Amino acid sequence: MDFSNNEIRKFLIDKLNKNNINCKYIIDDSYVDYNCEKSFEYITFDGEKQNFFISFLKIQTSLFIYDNEIMFIDDYERKFYTSSDTYGNIVYEGCLKSLSHEQILSIFYKLINLFNGVVKIEVCQEQLSEQYENYPKYNYKFRIVNPFIKEGIYKFSNIEIEVNNL
Repeated sequence: MDFSNNEIRKFLIDKLNKNNINCKYIIDDSYVDYNCEKSFEYITFDGEKQNFFISFLKIQTSLFIYDNEIMFIDDYERKFYTSSDTYGNIVYEGCLKSLSHEQILSIFYKLINLFNGVVKIEVCQEQLSEQYENYPKYNYKFRIVNPFIKEGIYKFSNIEIEVNNL
């Protein structure tokens, strides 16, 4: 999951910009230009508020939506994660190693679009009965209110997002 800036620009940022999502890029705690050559560490989607952003680490990418962190952990690294690493977070359990960088960034793009403009978020979790790893596995269900997204249920492996426009 070591994305290049060119991949991030092409498969994520450029698409988000077409949807008028204001992206700001951060490296070493400083805002940088779109064309920066150093690897992006964070991209914010709410300006400088930093309540809605993505972080790129080489073994894990996380999407932060207010107080919720959705973790995408490299398949080869999951065995090193423990419950203290994942506690209180939402962990995507889909297989990433079979996906191209474009496909993974497409998942991030879809999630960012779903959460952009959200006015209410609720998260429920249900522990799965079979546990073979170092941390507990869950199915997660988000209930969100977002007047800018078509109502419906969107599924990403073990993460379900129900959108209402109430």
